Amino acid sequence: MEYNPDLISDLTEFLGLDRKYVVDAVEGGTFMHMIDYKISKRVVKDADFYHNNNFQLLDLCRWYSEPGRQAEVGDIIRTVKEKVPKGSKVLDYGCGIGYIALKLAAEGYEVYYHDVNKTCLEFLEFQKQKHGLKLTNYEDSKRPEVDLVVCLDVLEHLHNADLSECLMRLDGALKKGGQSLINIIVMQGDAFPMHLPMSETRLQIMKPYERIFKARING
Repeated sequence: MEYNPDLISDLTEFLGLDRKYVVDAVEGGTFMHMIDYKISKRVVKDADFYHNNNFQLLDLCRWYSEPGRQAEVGDIIRTVKEKVPKGSKVLDYGCGIGYIALKLAAEGYEVYYHDVNKTCLEFLEFQKQKHGLKLTNYEDSKRPEVDLVVCLDVLEHLHNADLSECLMRLDGALKKGGQSLINIIVMQGDAFPMHLPMSETRLQIMKPYERIFKARING
């Protein structure tokens, strides 16, 4: 696989390691992320697992290097630009390494971000400083209501209690008349042990937060 060169360069500088070593580490990141999750046997809250998983940084760098991913990210940015004017407040909830949050900040949005993985957030802060971008950790802000909430590839990872808490926070952050950009990956099986099935119970958990889903942007 041809890895995203800018992302790998930033990661190499952030880790202070040889580029080839970093590429090899990213190559194995997804596998180790999956194994680490299986070992946990889901006995801890998902939020706790993702907070402590040391391979998520590598896993996400690989994710944003996969074929077609740049086109997908480009579509997301274009959709946001078409629907929400620059200068609007945007919250990327479950931002990971901040790949989309950083691009939205570069486009002139007032971006807030949230994630539970400390290492990913440290890498985001490194990129923010290196590239001179202004965006704010939502937990360190006054938690303003935002015009757009972004929550991509997050909800399928959360057990019911965490799912309910996440939706409650998204609902509280979104201003009246605001919009949302949310997706849920439904792929399951041994290759996706972190994805929980969309059960009737989970649908019922989502029901009180219908306004979030009704506010979804259609690209």
